[in-house]
Amino acid sequence: MRPASRHAGQRGGYVDQLRDGDNAWLALSTRDAVERVCELAANPHEAARLGASARRAAVALNAENLPRRTIALLAMQRPARSPDGKLLSIGRNARG
Repeated sequence: MRPASRHAGQRGGYVDQLRDGDNAWLALSTRDAVERVCELAANPHEAARLGASARRAAVALNAENLPRRTIALLAMQRPARSPDGKLLSIGRNARG
C-alpha cells in the first residue's frame, strides 16, 4: 500500500471519503494513475477487493451519512410562524 495522497482535491467532498489502499488508489499525477490502473489490470483479486470496499463505502455514504445530514439541514429550514400559527416565511433567516 502506498502512502495516502490527495490529488482528487485538497479537502472536503468526496476526497474525505477516499482511503488510499482501502477503498481507492489515489494518484498524484497522470503517470501515477496509469501505473495504478495497470497494477489493477494485472491483479484481478486486488481489483475485486478494492471495488468491493469502494462499494461498501459508497453505500454507507449514500444510504446512511447523506440522509442523516440532509435531515439535519432540512430541520434547520423550518417555516417561521406567527403567534396565531400563520406561515410567515421559510428559511433559516425567517423571523416570527
